[in-house]
Amino acid sequence: MRIKDKRTLRSAQAGEVRWTKGFCADRFAVCRDAMVPNMWRLLSDDALCHAFAQKAFATPTPELAHHTVCPSHYMGAIDLYRLTGDQQWLALAETWLASRDLLAGGSDDNQTRVPVQEQEQAVGHAVRANYLYAGLTDLCIETDNTALLSTIEKVWEDVASRKVYITGACGVDATSSTYPACRNGFPSLKPGRSGATRWMK
Repeated sequence: MRIKDKRTLRSAQAGEVRWTKGFCADRFAVCRDAMVPNMWRLLSDDALCHAFAQKAFATPTPELAHHTVCPSHYMGAIDLYRLTGDQQWLALAETWLASRDLLAGGSDDNQTRVPVQEQEQAVGHAVRANYLYAGLTDLCIETDNTALLSTIEKVWEDVASRKVYITGACGVDATSSTYPACRNGFPSLKPGRSGATRWMK
C-alpha cells in the first residue's frame, strides 16, 4: 500500500492497517455468528420487543429521558400502531413524549430546553427537529391531542414564515436558523431530506 501523504490517514497509520483488517474480520465473525442472530430474534419478536419497551418506560424517569436525540422512534412506534392496531404502541409513543419534559438541563440542539407543549419555534439541530415534529404530528393525527396540535401549528408557522429556504426544511442551515444566517446561498441539504416533508404537508 503506497500512500503519498500519510496525513490523509489521520489516526490510522500504514502499519496499523493490516492489524485492523485482521481484528475487524474477527469481530465481524463474532457479530455475524453470535450477536446478529440473537438480536434479530429479539427484534423480530413483537411481543418481546414491546414488553421490553413497556417495562423500560413504564415509569418515566429523568434518566430514561435521554432518548431525545434524533427521535425517529416516535414515528416508528406510531407506525407500528397503525400497522398492528395495537393501542400499546400508541401509549408507548405518548409515554416517550411525556418523559421528554423530565430531562433537566435540556438544550436547543435536541429541542429539550423548553417543554414540548410550550415550544413556539423550531430550534437547534434541524434533522432532530424534523424527526421530533414529524413524530408529534403523527401523534396528533392518531390521538386528537389539541394542545399538542396547537404547539405543532406554532412551530409550523415559525418554520413556514421565517426559516424555510431552498431545501424546504425547518431552517436555512443545520441549526434551524432564520434567513439571515444563510449568507452564502448554500443551505444544509440534509435537513431537507429528512422529516420536513412528513410533518409540513
